Amino acid sequence: MTNSISIKRKPVLIDLFCGGGCGAYGYISAGFFVIGIDVAPGKHYPGLSHSMDWKEGVKRYTSIASAFHASPECQGYSKLKGLCKSVHKQEIPDVRHVLESTGKPYIIENVPGSPLRNFIKLNGVMFGLKCLKERWFESNCLLLAPERVPVKGRCHIPRYGVGPTGYVSVVGDNFNNAQGHSAMQVKGKMSNYHLAQGFPPAYSAYIGRQLIHYC
Repeated sequence: MTNSISIKRKPVLIDLFCGGGCGAYGYISAGFFVIGIDVAPGKHYPGLSHSMDWKEGVKRYTSIASAFHASPECQGYSKLKGLCKSVHKQEIPDVRHVLESTGKPYIIENVPGSPLRNFIKLNGVMFGLKCLKERWFESNCLLLAPERVPVKGRCHIPRYGVGPTGYVSVVGDNFNNAQGHSAMQVKGKMSNYHLAQGFPPAYSAYIGRQLIHYC
């Protein structure tokens, strides 16, 4: 009963490729009721979550969705993809096509260098965080980006864990759980894997406060 009441009172955001829920925390704080879709959602995901393919999620929830967020697999677009022996999916064009067909507001998030259109760039320095984690966000709605903040030399991390300026590299195995939570300002439980794959909730909170006006 509580969930049905919440859905009626708040715009519903469908969080595709939701992972552990880093982005969900931000959208929830921006005022959305969030439903996460992933083949394996994190067990501590902060909203409702369902295990299914992203296309099935779109098909099932378009009728109640106010907006969509999608974070397709990024490894195929990463600058380090040449170091990986596995072949990773490159699904952004397909995701864009499906989300455009819904007619709903959408966000697609991915790493620098990915083939996004009309995107804004966000990084942790813009939000006073102790990690860089630059991510790009595409939308079919007008999004305004924060003022760019110089990062040169600020985020240098020559070793495991915390660098000399207090910044943490929240990627791969370069951090422990407490460091990742602190650097990204994630309050709920989250595995190292999901912290490494995710982005700080401050990003989706910032975007969500703009997106909600289109819902």
